[in-house]
Amino acid sequence: CIPFGVIEKDGLIYSTDATNCRIIVRNANDLTLNKVINIKGRNGKELSGLLGRLDFDINGSLWCTFLEDDHNSVIRVDEATGIIQYEFYKFRTENGQETFNYPNGIAIFNQDLNNFMVIADEYANKIRIFKIKENGKIDKDQVKEIDVGAESFPQDIKVVLEGNAYFIYATLT
Repeated sequence: CIPFGVIEKDGLIYSTDATNCRIIVRNANDLTLNKVINIKGRNGKELSGLLGRLDFDINGSLWCTFLEDDHNSVIRVDEATGIIQYEFYKFRTENGQETFNYPNGIAIFNQDLNNFMVIADEYANKIRIFKIKENGKIDKDQVKEIDVGAESFPQDIKVVLEGNAYFIYATLT
């Protein structure tokens, strides 16, 4: 078990087991095992790949970065079954159609009754901001980008709200 991303929600600690494509859930008070969420495709078959970091949106949906050999994506997972409910990896920016290049960090925040997702796209050296629509899908045509500079490699990310402003903190290597 290689824990990678960790987040706490409702007295439970969720951590990605990066190389085994699963999420380990433990009770926060004594760290006893609560459950294991094995990530599965829509066909119910368990997947292999590297899980990055994770977060919850305001509706309680579990999101995670997912790194596979053939593509990198962000997934929304059914917490009860582990089945991927939604996945995205292509989106439109000022430069046209793009895909993730090793999405690593993820942070979700709510501002003015809107859910936003911030992704640290490590090998692209960018932080990408997406709006989560009411139907739980990503608005792939309204992407904001922050270029963090060549070879900065943003990894983990945190968003702090203060009034109407949000501040993005990223771990760069």
